[in-house]
Amino acid sequence: SQGPGKVKFLTSSDGGNFEETTPWRSSERSESAYVETVMFGAPRSVKSLTIAMRMPLTSGYFGLRNVALLVEPGPMMLVAGAAPQGEELCLVSSAGALNAEGCLDAIAAGAGREIFYLNSASQLVSAGDGKCVSLEHAGAANGGELLLRDCASAAAADDGRSTFELTPAGQLKLQSFGGLCVVA
Repeated sequence: SQGPGKVKFLTSSDGGNFEETTPWRSSERSESAYVETVMFGAPRSVKSLTIAMRMPLTSGYFGLRNVALLVEPGPMMLVAGAAPQGEELCLVSSAGALNAEGCLDAIAAGAGREIFYLNSASQLVSAGDGKCVSLEHAGAANGGELLLRDCASAAAADDGRSTFELTPAGQLKLQSFGGLCVVA
C-alpha cells in the first residue's frame, strides 16, 4: 500500500451521520509505506469510521493495508464461532452458569444474557446478573471451567482466576495462568 499525501478522519456514533474528527492533515512521513498512529482529541463513541485520502504520492496511487482501532472496553458479546448449522455461538449467562448459545436466539430473548463487560478490576461481568466469570478447576491438561461467581468474592481470592484482558486479535485471555485464552 502507498501512503496518501493528506488524510482526514470522520466518525459516526449512529453509523449514518458523520462528523469530522480530524481535519485534512499531511503525513509527517515521506516513505511510501509506513505505520502511523492517529489519536483523537478526546474519547468518542464510534460505530463507523471514514478515512478520506487525497494527493497520492509519487506513484500516483494510495491505499491502506490495515486499520486498527484502539478502544475502551464497553458492553460486548463474546462470539465463539459457528455451530455446525452455521449460526454464530455466543457466551451467555443462564441460571448462574455459562453456556454457548446461538447469538440470534440470545439477542431475540431480550434478557441481556449475552452482554458482558470488563469492570475496573478487569473482571468479566455478566450484564444480565452482575456476576463475574471465574476460572475454576484449573489444570494444565484441561484448562479448567469458567463459572459465574460473586465479583467481590472472586476478587478477594486474589489468585487471578477472574481477571481477563482483550487481545489485539479479539481474543479473551486470562491475565494469569499462563495467558490461557477462552475457547468454546
